Amino acid sequence: MIFLVYNKASAIKKISVYNAGIPAPLHHLKWKALQESPFRFFRGTCHLFAADFVNMYKYKPKVKSWICGDMHIENFGAFKGENRLVYFDINDFDESILAGPEPDICRFLVSMIIAAGDMKVAAIGLHKALHDIMDAYVATILRGKALMLEEAVAHGAFKKYFEHLNTFDRETFIAKHTEKLKGALLIKADDVHFSNLDDSRKSKIYGGLQPLLRMPR
Repeated sequence: MIFLVYNKASAIKKISVYNAGIPAPLHHLKWKALQESPFRFFRGTCHLFAADFVNMYKYKPKVKSWICGDMHIENFGAFKGENRLVYFDINDFDESILAGPEPDICRFLVSMIIAAGDMKVAAIGLHKALHDIMDAYVATILRGKALMLEEAVAHGAFKKYFEHLNTFDRETFIAKHTEKLKGALLIKADDVHFSNLDDSRKSKIYGGLQPLLRMPR
């Protein structure tokens, strides 16, 4: 595998430009997170990975599809579908783009390698996991249909994961992250998971959501 060696000043400039639109409090939190570990830096700089991938391999996609754009092992998790069943799948799409699929799977594999280094995973176990993932990915492409994982078909570690999710209490979770103010239920701002929005940004978000809310379902 080829790794690029970055000039520190160049990397800092690219990160600063990419995140220029982030509000100051969140900008500070992001820079702090990027310094926590190699994996945290990797997951917070998908733009560097994309640019490097194109430059290193002179990449020109043969086909295009909707990709995550920021694929890594922590962008998977549980969520409820419209049918109210709980699924395990990709659950972060804020960097999604219509592009070639190869960078997504490569970024996912690299995220495993970096995380394995942080967690001191044995090389032989990592090597097998990477091969198993690629085998499953190719088999899914050939089958022509990706399936989401749900409790009814889960087994092993994922079965235990779904069983653990069943112990969660919805009312307790909501109470932990909200507070009542003048009869309204509001999300608690902790400046880590949730932050307050200024009025101008709030207006832009509401304005952007209005067309979606009017769409027929």
